[in-house]
Order: sequence, then structure tokens, then C-alpha cells
Amino acid sequence: MEEELRLFSQSIKEMRNSKFIFAQGKISNLLASIAASENLCVTAEYCLAGFDYELEFFKAVLQNDGEYEFFIPAASKTAVALVFCLLCQFDLGKADFTEFLTKYYSKYNVLTAYGVFCEEVILPFQNAFFDIIRKIEETSC
Repeated sequence: MEEELRLFSQSIKEMRNSKFIFAQGKISNLLASIAASENLCVTAEYCLAGFDYELEFFKAVLQNDGEYEFFIPAASKTAVALVFCLLCQFDLGKADFTEFLTKYYSKYNVLTAYGVFCEEVILPFQNAFFDIIRKIEETSC
């Protein structure tokens, strides 16, 4: 499990340190690091059980004066499920990552928006994932 978490953390770090132009590949790599790990897949499945993506995405968007902002939920389980689904949408081409950044991080240019997205969404996603793993391990003991 330690090696799986290291690879997951490495893919998060690579995404955060990457330039926007490489974002799509980094998203794919991040999802691949989850898919390659049975433990991470089980954790994602746990978070996705009973999860309603459309509803939670709607709740994560705040509209103020015609501008939209995206916030991940405070609850770790919901945060993992929402961000995981969002990344899958980008990876599968069902949502356009550039359009997402332009719409929900409109006060920034797209290059800056990518960095803000990584700090406000990707890093908390990692922390929430680790929080869920820790909770699962505690209840298993």
C-alpha cells in the first residue's frame, strides 16, 4: 500500500508542478495511478457508493454577479467522489478542461487558473483521499 500511495502522491505532485499545456496528460496519469492500485480503487468505490455527481457538482458551484466559482466540499468522502468524477469527465472528453477553468476561475487567465485549480482542487483531493484511507484503516483494525 505504501508504494501505491507514493505513486499517487507523485502523480499529484507532477500535476501541480506541471504547465497547463500538459494538464490533460497529467489528469490521465493521476487517474491511471488510482486505477493501478487495488486499494485506491476500493477507496474510490467506497466514496462513489450512492454518490450523485450532478447534484454534488451543482452544490459545488457558487454564482455571484454572473460569475461562477467551483468549491470542493468539506466532507472528504464527497470531495473524493466529486473530484474523481470531474477528472474522469475531463479524461473521457465529456467535459472540456479549458472551458471549466475559463468558467469557474474566470478572474484568472487560464495559465494562472490551472495553478489555482491544482491548489484548490487537486491538493485537497489528495488530502481527502488520504483522510478516507486513514479512516478505513482505523475501522479495519
